[in-house]
Amino acid sequence: MRSVQCRRDCAGPPSTGGIGVKWFGLLLGPSHFPIRHGQNAPILVFKDLLAMRQQEDEAPAAPKRLAPQVPQVTAAAAAARGPRSKKLKWRTRDQQSSQLYNLQLDLHDLRQEIKALQDYEQILRTVTQNQRETLDDYYVKRVIQYHKVFECGFSSHSVAANSETLSSADAVQFIKHMMDEEVAVGPFVGYEVILDQWERYTTAFPKLQCRLSTTRIASADEVTILSTTSEYTFEITQITLQALFPRIRSEQPQIGAKLLGRQFQGTGVSTFIFHPQSHRVLRFDVQLDFLKVFASLLQDPSELCQLFEGAAISEQYFIGNTSSYPVLQLGEGEEQAHVYSDDSTDDDTDLHKLQPKHILDGQ
Repeated sequence: MRSVQCRRDCAGPPSTGGIGVKWFGLLLGPSHFPIRHGQNAPILVFKDLLAMRQQEDEAPAAPKRLAPQVPQVTAAAAAARGPRSKKLKWRTRDQQSSQLYNLQLDLHDLRQEIKALQDYEQILRTVTQNQRETLDDYYVKRVIQYHKVFECGFSSHSVAANSETLSSADAVQFIKHMMDEEVAVGPFVGYEVILDQWERYTTAFPKLQCRLSTTRIASADEVTILSTTSEYTFEITQITLQALFPRIRSEQPQIGAKLLGRQFQGTGVSTFIFHPQSHRVLRFDVQLDFLKVFASLLQDPSELCQLFEGAAISEQYFIGNTSSYPVLQLGEGEEQAHVYSDDSTDDDTDLHKLQPKHILDGQ
């Protein structure tokens, strides 16, 4: 009602003051527009408005608010968190996760490669072991053949009585294929030494029997060593005493009489050293303990000393005169060096032709 009354009182002839009063009245509303009556009411109202405006200008200005005020708790929490870098943290975490994943993939690949190499190594070891076992079997068969050939000794004039025995020519051919041309035999060299000793044993020991009992093998990259144990049996005759103890017949005939007709049973150890390239025997040694066997036969130390005084048995168990044997010559710090050709296939073929049935059955 007061607003309507104000507008009615301010009505009158058009004038600038009247329009201004009406405009201000509409803007400020009834609460800010004072009620004036009379002819000078518009002028008084305008003065009141100017006074009010002047009071507002003289009053201290309030701070302007550009944004809503943040509560104090929220502001403190934001300050505690520090500067906002959420995007950077997430980016760093993504990079670290990616690097960790790539490292895990690389580690997995390395483990797979290591496992593959280990499997390959196992395969190579198996193949090498099989090859080594095959080669060891080959060496063992060669040694078994050797004992079969010389099971009953050797005679340079023997001929093959039947298909199950070897002639002297076959035995020589076998030794040539098995032994190196310059095989070391004790302090001597040459496969001829082996053949000559076998012939002397056969002559001195009638009814000689040499039977293989055990075989041991030790393999290495450089050489393969094969050791055998054999049982030697023969009957002691006058020829035996003359070949082994040439002085006993004339100087100690009573000792010889105790030994005549007795059975010699001794154990001999043969050592074969094979070369890994040529697969032939580089070194051959034999140990036959005559002293132990004759000591068990005589059972008298004094007679045993008299028997072996001047015996024709060397330290390396060679019998007879060995002055004609070629001596192994080695320089200081030198070892035997041989050049081999790859002819093992032909040798094996020829060697197989030499084997009678009873030797091949032993393979």
